[in-house]
Amino acid sequence: MLKKFFWNLYDHLGTCVVLNLLWFLASLPWFLAIWSAGRLLVSSFGAVGFVTALAAGFAAIWLNPATLTAMFCATRWVRYQRVERADVWRFFRSQLVPGIALPIAAALVFVILGANAAFYLRASWMPRFVGLLLAGVMLWAQVAFLLVAFWFGLNRAAGDDGARFREVVRDSFLLTFRYPARSAGLLISTAILGAAMALTQVGLLLIAMSVAAVFAATGRRELLRAMRRGEGEGNPDTPEEPRTFRDLFAPWEANR
Repeated sequence: MLKKFFWNLYDHLGTCVVLNLLWFLASLPWFLAIWSAGRLLVSSFGAVGFVTALAAGFAAIWLNPATLTAMFCATRWVRYQRVERADVWRFFRSQLVPGIALPIAAALVFVILGANAAFYLRASWMPRFVGLLLAGVMLWAQVAFLLVAFWFGLNRAAGDDGARFREVVRDSFLLTFRYPARSAGLLISTAILGAAMALTQVGLLLIAMSVAAVFAATGRRELLRAMRRGEGEGNPDTPEEPRTFRDLFAPWEANR
């Protein structure tokens, strides 16, 4: 997977920078809203509010129209398909309304779960272990919903024009609960990679989301190929990327 991710990013590096610049400008209102809401959650719910703010913030950024558009490009690059500017603009326009409503709805779910967890932790009228158990259930529900939201963004960006909302939701739940460890690993790796780029400050402006989108899309592609391998469909073991890292230093041998 890492080799394919590297070449997918390498082949589209210039476009990734331009795409990331546009993503950053379009996402500025979301950054401001997340910062304000996050401060309110932390002041209201303490540590639970901090965890809730992180989860809700990730969902809000991951599902907004600009990020979905970045993933739209990334999912087609990892399929070795061309991406035309007209297609990108058409997809972005189609996601404006749902891409605003979905992050808000997802963030509200996280806030409701977080508020319940904080309520159970502070409930003095019930046994302490019961409150901890119920709060733990709420926090684990946040984790499950975060994985579903992660897959939902990727599936929505990768779906065909005829893909229905219900089918995208179904596939997102299927991938989450059928492959929980792989889903969590891909989500954590994507978040760490994007955060590492963003912490450089200039990386947030130039490459952070593009790198995260290409990495997540490559991981999704590889997981779906593994699923087809298990179901005996086609020949998913056929290599899609014949190049090796040697071709980076000896490009004249790439077609050998």
